[in-house]
Amino acid sequence: MSRSTDEPNYNIFRDIVSEFIIAQFTMRQVKKKATKRASRKSNGSVSIEAPREDKSTEDVGGPEGLTEFIDVRTQPLRKARQYIATEIFQSLPSALRSISYATYRDSDAVQETYPSSPPLPFPTIDALKSCIPPDVAETLSLYVSVTSELGDVTVPIVHDMIPNYISQATSAPPSHNTAPPPPRSPCEICERTQLPLTYHHLIPRGAHAKVVKCG
Repeated sequence: MSRSTDEPNYNIFRDIVSEFIIAQFTMRQVKKKATKRASRKSNGSVSIEAPREDKSTEDVGGPEGLTEFIDVRTQPLRKARQYIATEIFQSLPSALRSISYATYRDSDAVQETYPSSPPLPFPTIDALKSCIPPDVAETLSLYVSVTSELGDVTVPIVHDMIPNYISQATSAPPSHNTAPPPPRSPCEICERTQLPLTYHHLIPRGAHAKVVKCG
């Protein structure tokens, strides 16, 4: 097992990659079915050719079968390019793999390089793109439709996955120690603490004695 997959942040990154890939895969399957239906409904006009099934993904079966492409720990290592989350995480700089709320809070350099809110600075984007192994990008292209807006398959990695990972990894831990409420000031008239001091301010001064007597 790779040492980097033992790091606490790996689970965060793996879940982000998993959600992204499964969403992309499901969307592509829906588009394929819609295209096939449109092809069958054409009436002698120019038919819409259904795309051929990709041989590289035909054995996946469905979203559940994508697990082996996401996490290296789910089965013995076969091909490094199959394990997208693992390979990408291992290729990230050490400072990014170990980023946390404390390291982010205490380092201006980390905040400048890896801001918790997107977008990432252009130098950071360029550096991260150069870290991504080509075989990982090739495998990811099987599940991500590369459009003219995306430019290349590394765009969702550096613009979606990694910023989302940074945001989650640097979020402040939940506070379990709630400060006790400040003690109430006793009433200046009856010296009771169970009633707010302002409660008696609503009572005319001439009725104070009666209120104290009635309790």
